[in-house]
Amino acid sequence: MKIIVDIGNTKLKFAVFEDQKLEYKSESKAFQLAEWKKLFQTFPIDAYIISSVKGNYDDILNFLQNECERGMVLSNQSLLPLTIDYETPETLGIDRLALAVAAVYKFPNSNTLVISCGTCITYNLITHDRKFVGGAISPGVHMRLKAMHHFTDKLPQIDWDGHLKSILLPKNTRDAMLSGAVNGALCELTEVINRYRQTFTRELNIILCGGDAKFFEKELKNSIFADSNFVLYGLNEILQYNS
Repeated sequence: MKIIVDIGNTKLKFAVFEDQKLEYKSESKAFQLAEWKKLFQTFPIDAYIISSVKGNYDDILNFLQNECERGMVLSNQSLLPLTIDYETPETLGIDRLALAVAAVYKFPNSNTLVISCGTCITYNLITHDRKFVGGAISPGVHMRLKAMHHFTDKLPQIDWDGHLKSILLPKNTRDAMLSGAVNGALCELTEVINRYRQTFTRELNIILCGGDAKFFEKELKNSIFADSNFVLYGLNEILQYNS
């Protein structure tokens, strides 16, 4: 069995796979040694893959190297089952690589747009011939709210609880910021998806993932699927491909 580790900007996600079947998934804000020891007592894990968009994960890597027979840390030099058509592949986020690989295996021979809605919103297009061809990056809802507070003297720091503030004329500053951030992101997603559909007339699959995916899936008026485990499936396929 394999443990799949996805270290994001705000959360640590990890999952156990048997071949291509997801057997267990959890997440936390930090590495908890006791929890991971219990996990290895429960499942016969012998391989690992780590994907991290943050710098230091030595505690996790040391633990996995001691417990597993084999493993890998995903990087821009890793062997992948697709072509990267990107001018600066060394700067391409490895989480986007995992999303691209998941698209190749979930939707073979199809054009797929994977939109990750988290700290940032990333648009990732994978063509029917297994080629990652890029896509835009923009601020996510929480980043928009933090930016308004950080770059002004008077606007407060507020959090979004995952609900829509669809107020056309907000009557207080908090609602005004929420309406601008949430509806701004929603309008952006709607228009970008429409432009992709107009550009790629061949069938286009659209997948939403990331922490805010479930909310946007309900609000968008398109044939869109949300899959919170999409990165994990992609990482599992990369580990399988490198075995």
